[in-house]
Amino acid sequence: MIAFLPIIAFMRARLGRSRERGASAVEYAIMVGFIAAVVVFGVTALGHRTNQNFTSAAAVGVH
Repeated sequence: MIAFLPIIAFMRARLGRSRERGASAVEYAIMVGFIAAVVVFGVTALGHRTNQNFTSAAAVGVH
């Protein structure tokens, strides 16, 4: 039992510090959600603009 005390102390120290280091899965999920929202907004805006350009080009070609 005494031989495991340094290992237990080491594990407690490592687990205690891991909460404060790096990003958690929740933070990564929020970041991915934000990036996805920006991509969807950008693609939607670009899609509408491209559709307008093709529509106006088709209208000019008809005359």
